[in-house]
Parts: sequence; C-alpha cells; structure tokens
Amino acid sequence: MGIAGLEHERGYKDDGRRVWHAMSKALVESFSMEKGSRMVMKFLDIFAGNLDKAFPKTENSTDWVSVDLRNLIMKQSLIAGISSFFGSHLVDSWPTLFEDFWTYQEYVFIHLSQMPRILAPKAYASRRKILDILLRWEQDAHEHRDLDQLLASDVDSDEYWGARVVWRIIKLGMKNGLSEEGRASILLSLLSGRGENTVPITFWMMVQCLVEPDVKSRVCSAIDSCQNSEDGFNLHRLVTHSYLKSFFLETLRCHVGAPSMRQVLKTTQIGEYTFHKGNVVHIVGRELHMNDKIWFSNGAPKDSSEFWAERFLDMDSDKNGKPIEKHQVEPKFSKAAADAISAPIGARSKPIRDRMASLRVFGGGDHLCPGRHLGLRDTIGAMATLFTMFDIEMDEEALQVIGMPDPDTHAFSGFLPDRKFMIRMKRK
Repeated sequence: MGIAGLEHERGYKDDGRRVWHAMSKALVESFSMEKGSRMVMKFLDIFAGNLDKAFPKTENSTDWVSVDLRNLIMKQSLIAGISSFFGSHLVDSWPTLFEDFWTYQEYVFIHLSQMPRILAPKAYASRRKILDILLRWEQDAHEHRDLDQLLASDVDSDEYWGARVVWRIIKLGMKNGLSEEGRASILLSLLSGRGENTVPITFWMMVQCLVEPDVKSRVCSAIDSCQNSEDGFNLHRLVTHSYLKSFFLETLRCHVGAPSMRQVLKTTQIGEYTFHKGNVVHIVGRELHMNDKIWFSNGAPKDSSEFWAERFLDMDSDKNGKPIEKHQVEPKFSKAAADAISAPIGARSKPIRDRMASLRVFGGGDHLCPGRHLGLRDTIGAMATLFTMFDIEMDEEALQVIGMPDPDTHAFSGFLPDRKFMIRMKRK
C-alpha cells in the first residue's frame, strides 16, 4: 500500500493499493461544484431551520434581542455543517458537540507536531473523546442502515450515515483493511475541516458588514438581487456576484493563514536565497497576505492591514479621486467564477491577476483544497440566510465595553475572534 512520504522497511513489496489517492479522488468528486452544491443546500436548510427554532416567529419576535455573534456562528454553523455531513443522529446523540469540537481545535497544532502524549495529556484526551464518539456513531449506523444498499441507491444523505461522501470514505477504508480506529481518525479530520474555515469566515464577513454600513448596504443589495420569488435565493448567482465574490476573497485574505508545503522541482535562486531541487519549502500565506508591495499598490486606497471589500475588483477614480468600479457587471452564469479561488466576473486587469496569484488560502498546485467550493457556498449562503431572516445591527454600547475582536492569528486555518461581538437582532 503506497503512501507518499512514508519509508517502508527493507524488502517491502507494494501491493498496488492506493488508499489515500482513492480517498482524495472521492473527496474531489464529492465536493465538485455540482455535487457540492447539493450538500450546501442541505447545510443551509438545517442552518435556517435551527435558527428558526432558536428565534421563532411569534408576536414578540419583532422585538430586538441582544446576541453574541461569535457564539451564534460558532454554534449554529458548526451544528448545521456536521449534521449535513454526518447526519442528524450524530448531532442528536452528542450533547457536548459544541464544547468538544472547539476544545479539540485548540490542540490541532499539538497533534500536527506529534508531541508525545505525556507532554500533552489534555490534547490527547480531547482527541480520544471524539474518536470514541465517532466509533460509536459508525457502529450505530451499521446497526440501522446497510451501507452497501445506501451506496447502490440514488439518495444523497441519510440520518445515520450522513452524506454520500462519508459513505464512500468508510467503504474505501473497509475495503482496504483500515481498522475502525483508523476510519474514525480519517472521519475526525473531515469533521475538523467542516468547521475550522466556514465558521470563522462567516463570522468575519458578518462583522465587516456590521462595522461598515456601506459594505452592509452593498451586501444586502446584492443578496436581494439574487432572490428567487419562490424558493429563496439563487445560490449560483450569490457566489458569482462580483461584489460578494470580492468581499469573500478579501475576508479570506485577512482571516486565513493556511500553510502550504511545496517540493522544489528545479534549483532556484531568489535574492540571496537558493532553493535546491528536491527540498521542501514552507509557504507562509499570512506573510503573503500582509505584504504591502502586493496589496497596497496600483491605486489601492487601503494597505494590507485594512479590510477593503473591493480589493479584487477592477477600479477607476471618479472626478474627486474616489475609487469606483470600472464597470458594473450584471450577474450571469459563469462556471469559472463559481470556483472559490477565481477572480470575480469582469476583473481581468494585471493588478487583479497579481493579487489572485498571491492569495494562498486553499493551498495550491496538486493539493488544492477540495472543500473550497463548499467553503465559498457555505459562508456566503449562511450570511445571506442571516440577513434574509433577521434585521441585524451592531450593539455599539457593548462594543465600547468589550472592544473590537481581533483575529487569533495562531490558528491553523481560519482565524477565530478573540472575544465576543454583541449584536442586536430581530426577525423580519
């Protein structure tokens, strides 16, 4: 069984199995734009339904209530994401899901560094607890549903087994001799990935809207323009809307620090540094994203430390020198623009191409994150759901006391806020 980067003992014979390649292929296929969109609609249905239960429409539902946006997003987006991925049974049988997940996320770096268990007992205990829950979850699923029958059917999800992609991963593991413990470990990585980016990015998109009234006005106007009269908003139009796409990309630039490991294919000299063929280099995305030579050039009015929603749009200047969009592009069908790392429709200038080349939020090369399509649709869809269901405004009195949250830049992927962010909201 060949695994890239793993050295085998002398005399080892490759049996031809490619477990990780097969699982990677299954993820890429399942998270494609078409199949992934069906998963996102499931996520959004659950997200909206849970919000409706938490804030039901009653005769008093038009009263303003004070809510911590950080807690709201961390809980509701996480639960909807895991329920759409692993089925409602896992969520219903795991009452401490919220606490356990975010405790585990605090220790991700410890597990990646393979620190000895004796030096990090709390980190290993957190991981062990979730693995035991996932082991029981798979046992329950086997008892209630036949996995082979589900795989042969035309349904996409099940309350016990979750989404079809999970069935495929488990079946591949069973077929290739992975133990229940091994399968649970793989499921834990999928579970972790379901919340570590979507949750913080949704939060920061909402915050930027609430602290900048002009941004909120444009975002809500864009959402309204993508509404269908019968069944809510058009997801494709939302994620390809030029302003929303630029807004999304700028949020990623400011609030994601995904590292990328790359092998040098050819000895290369850059300044005083020589990168030799065969060596591995670590690309620190955060350094790229905060480089003013890239982001504070070609007429950009704000430097790399500031949020500018239009940073990925081609801009011009009005008679007063204020940046304005060069041309308004009507939303239209565009498969290319629906990719999470593509430029907005109509943005074609060299400065925009240079900025896109320096945006490293989903890895790159052969290892581009297959979940990027879900991330784009989940975050913009969740934001659209919140603004469609509620009137929301910042609690300025609470902000005076608590202060503006800062991103925790020590995170492995999306940066969670370091404190509460209080809002006032009411049902529409």
